[in-house]
Amino acid sequence: RGDQLERQIADLEADRRELVSGADSEQASFEQTATLARQLAVLAGTAAATGPGIVVTVNDSSGSLPARALFSAIQELRSAGAEAIEIAGADSQQVRVVASTYVVDDGAGVEIDGVHLEPPYRFTVIGEPQALTEAMNFPQGLVDTVAESGGRVTVDQHDEVVVDAVHESTPAEYAVPAD
Repeated sequence: RGDQLERQIADLEADRRELVSGADSEQASFEQTATLARQLAVLAGTAAATGPGIVVTVNDSSGSLPARALFSAIQELRSAGAEAIEIAGADSQQVRVVASTYVVDDGAGVEIDGVHLEPPYRFTVIGEPQALTEAMNFPQGLVDTVAESGGRVTVDQHDEVVVDAVHESTPAEYAVPAD
């Protein structure tokens, strides 16, 4: 993560030098703003994304896996550097995970951001595949929790996955940008 941040700092410093130099500053500023807007749309979940990552399938045949186990898995994936996450259920409905995502128990499945999903659950996650895989195999993490309830988890690494579920953004009711 530190190396990634160092590269990001170096890229930002190079962008700054280019903008300060004045060479094609208007075009460079426009391109930089467009790139940032695309990146923020992916992070906010309002745009589809593609990149390396993993597909995690959670087979919970007993239906006893609590929502908190799925929410913990989301947190572990975020901590491992996930940049985009979607979760699909047996009926192929899918939900894009964003900062405000909630997961609650809902009878024969879970409710994620108002959408009812039933097992098996499929997480499609963009990020560094090895780090994401390790997050799923963390002691007492998702793999262990599902195994304790009689289920099974498979984690497949891919050079490219597609997260195409998007989050419908709603304007903030109270918050406004600060100066």
